[in-house]
Amino acid sequence: MKRNVLVIVWFVLALVCYAIYRIYGVEVQEDGTLQELFVMIPLAYLFVMVGAVTLVIRVIHSRGARTITSD
Repeated sequence: MKRNVLVIVWFVLALVCYAIYRIYGVEVQEDGTLQELFVMIPLAYLFVMVGAVTLVIRVIHSRGARTITSD
């Protein structure tokens, strides 16, 4: 479990970014401009991708370690 903490942290950060975006909301100002925290959407996607890559690396590394020790 200790090895997977980093993966969990990346996915939790993505959820936090998405929650901040949803809580802040989207608002159209009186002059017609759109006010939103758009940066949270790509940031959440970035955290999901980094978490997925980290998870894949962990799985490949753990399978490689099992193969080496079983020989």
